[in-house]
Amino acid sequence: STTTTNSGVADNNSSEKKEGEAESVNDNDNDNDNHDNLARDGSSAIVGWIVENGGFIHPEARIGLDPSGRYRGVFVRDGKEGAEEEVGIEEGDIIARIPWDLIIKPPNYSRDEFWSCDALESLYEEFKKGDESKYAPYVNYLKNQPKGRIPSEWTPAGKALIETILDRKGNAEGDDSGLPPGDGQKGTYEETWLDFCHGEDTDLARAAYFQFTSRDEDTLMVPFYDMHNHSNDPKKLNTIHVKPDRPGLPFV
Repeated sequence: STTTTNSGVADNNSSEKKEGEAESVNDNDNDNDNHDNLARDGSSAIVGWIVENGGFIHPEARIGLDPSGRYRGVFVRDGKEGAEEEVGIEEGDIIARIPWDLIIKPPNYSRDEFWSCDALESLYEEFKKGDESKYAPYVNYLKNQPKGRIPSEWTPAGKALIETILDRKGNAEGDDSGLPPGDGQKGTYEETWLDFCHGEDTDLARAAYFQFTSRDEDTLMVPFYDMHNHSNDPKKLNTIHVKPDRPGLPFV
């Protein structure tokens, strides 16, 4: 079977760590189609790019699609007791080590900074470089992702619908009554990027903003790690990630 997981060090005991969804895909009849889809959006090239540039990805981990073929994730094979050759992720295993030079980051990184306009600007600059970017395999994958993954990117009608579903429609500013998340649509592209960061308004800037908003690890954009999904299922693999303490160190 295969399990999606968060990148980092496997921790089979903690129920408080971020967790990933588990899906059995060994018998999926759509594997060939899924491989084609992954190749088209560039995600299949990212593991090779990371390893070729000094990084590490656990050999039992891979980028894949869930059985529906709609959602990317990182999948790992479960070890099976009594099998001729035991495979899987053991407690304490390193799942991924991403070199500093492969991470898109602001010029003045601080481990204790959790958001910055400079981080957004860094990603946007790499989006503009495209194939000329030193992060081209990762950047091109991000640029190929579909729109509308987070509510702040939805149309006005879509935003109004989710507000109605959450019983938040018509709430005054600061009124967090209704279902969570209370700040689900705060910090819009216009408010954050255009007004606060004074960024330029282009289609590429908009794409970079929403990819950053949905995938960042504080001020870092970390390839492979950002493809990991979340779950509250305690049976799924728990992992612990380690942010670099200072520039030059890897993300684990």
